Amino acid sequence: MKILFPVVEYQPIAGVGKLGTDVENLVKHLSESGQEISVCLPFYNNLFVSNYKIEFVSNKTLYISGLAVSFWKTSINNITVYLIKNDEFFSFRQNIYGYDDDVYRFTFFSLAVIELIKILGDKPEIIHIHDWHTAIIPLLLEINNIDIKTVLTVHNIRYQGMGDLNLLNFASVDYNYFSSGTIEFYNSVNLLKSGLFFSNKVLTNSKFYLKDIQDSFIDSYGLNGVLKLIESKSQGISFGVEESYNPKIDNIIVSNYDLSDISGKFECKTQLQKDLDLPVHSEIPLIVIPSQYISDTEVWLLNRIMPYLVRMEVQIVILGNKLADFEKNVREVAFRLNCIVVSVEENEQNLRKVFSGADIFLDISLKSYNDHLIKIALKYGVIPIVFNESPDLEIEENKFRIFNFTAEDLINTIKYTINRYYHLEKWNEKVRKCMTYDFSWQKTIKEYTNMYKDSLIT
Repeated sequence: MKILFPVVEYQPIAGVGKLGTDVENLVKHLSESGQEISVCLPFYNNLFVSNYKIEFVSNKTLYISGLAVSFWKTSINNITVYLIKNDEFFSFRQNIYGYDDDVYRFTFFSLAVIELIKILGDKPEIIHIHDWHTAIIPLLLEINNIDIKTVLTVHNIRYQGMGDLNLLNFASVDYNYFSSGTIEFYNSVNLLKSGLFFSNKVLTNSKFYLKDIQDSFIDSYGLNGVLKLIESKSQGISFGVEESYNPKIDNIIVSNYDLSDISGKFECKTQLQKDLDLPVHSEIPLIVIPSQYISDTEVWLLNRIMPYLVRMEVQIVILGNKLADFEKNVREVAFRLNCIVVSVEENEQNLRKVFSGADIFLDISLKSYNDHLIKIALKYGVIPIVFNESPDLEIEENKFRIFNFTAEDLINTIKYTINRYYHLEKWNEKVRKCMTYDFSWQKTIKEYTNMYKDSLIT
């Protein structure tokens, strides 16, 4: 299948956050699976100094809403990348985002994508758009009578591309689309809403996130009603875990291990304890707590269990620096026994070292934002304690569950898990089961391929 990705971030050359990385990973794995993928980006300022060979797609300069645009292309990692050049909106700007006219800049980009498609002799079968920036493309395709199927991925519904009615004139969109409600939102233009209505398929990168924004007015920032209307064409497909997250081949950890021999995990734990100045003892359970997405409510719950936690013989490693006060409070408790809490920076090396040596992953998040981290942890044989039964984590009995968001339930679940840890033979059986789960990109790409095929016949 020929699939075009018109995006505003693509990590190899233009990215400031998770969107660029997500698009890069998806493009890479789709291409490796045999799909014919191309990317379209604005011609940002930084591309002028890139080392990529850039050439014209067409030597004609077009005008869109009175503004000149030209079309270029390059190749990055064997992926054709089309570049849309306009000095006012892109080439003379230092940043990707953060301008008062962003909604006009990316609407202009979407209009230019339509013109690029008209120029291309070999048109894509599917256009896969991402977030609000290009969400108007399905509507523009309809207006221009171009029959190409579209898929919209909503990465973060908080940002919706809101503009005034002048945006309709700028994009040459008839007012009837506004009055019909398909692009109108509280008397403003909402680009993401138009994408939800006019796309053939709507995706999220998480089944949990899809259900959350379908059910919650607050979490969907007002679009849950629309999401309910389009439920039949919506789908959550969670991203896979990179193959490099594998303790058998990981060259960062001190000792490799696999299902047939997990003894290397004990060596990794010993080394981690030494590196973090923890008492070296294999019988002390080592718990890792992620902090990147932790909320005030979750911090409150951790503080509630602190008087009980400090009486345990346990080592806790916090990924990230968002629990500095919790760490400090534990350290200063006068009657603390053998509970030690340390924090490490959440980077690639620390992630692998900590997971290779940890025994338990404690996730008390209310929103299942740590699912991808848990998948990586499972590959290293770390058994999770979770509060939410996430539909993206189908790991049956190989987890411990907190059923109520209370200090009593949390501390009882931690105690129960630690008691199970002391039964080492059965614990190691559970460790091996955790390491067998298939979170590979191959599984993810199979779901994407089936979804694309389905979109072509809808």
